[in-house]
Amino acid sequence: MSGVAQLDTIKDRRESLEIAQMALVEALAVVRTRNADGLALVRDAAENANSVLDVHIEQTEAPGSVFDQVLHDAPHLECRIRRLRDGHVHLRAKLDHLLQMVRKAIEATVEAVVAELEAAADGFVEALNAHQNQGADLLYRAYQVDLGGHN
Repeated sequence: MSGVAQLDTIKDRRESLEIAQMALVEALAVVRTRNADGLALVRDAAENANSVLDVHIEQTEAPGSVFDQVLHDAPHLECRIRRLRDGHVHLRAKLDHLLQMVRKAIEATVEAVVAELEAAADGFVEALNAHQNQGADLLYRAYQVDLGGHN
């Protein structure tokens, strides 16, 4: 499948990541009010983001995926592909840290742990935004298709 033909799938995957991110941000807002249910909401949202990220990584890095197609169609973008692949490792580490922190917070419900959880969630959201912008930039440079940036 050509890179251009994969754009609808890519747009759907981006939307899934954005929905997972919004759910995480909304759950974090509940935690910030010190509502006890907020921690479970963050855990559920983070676990959902974990599943969505797994699919994203699998679909972009698998043989014949969009990364392979971009490398074929626009080999000069190889460095950007490498950065996005490295970004997957970075996102995975941030999300794993967030999941660890939320589980710790649920067990401890200590104010300091909640502050660490907030920092971990914010770090993941920032990293995801940067990754999505880099991916959109890659596809724009390869196919002149604007997927729109992410704040």
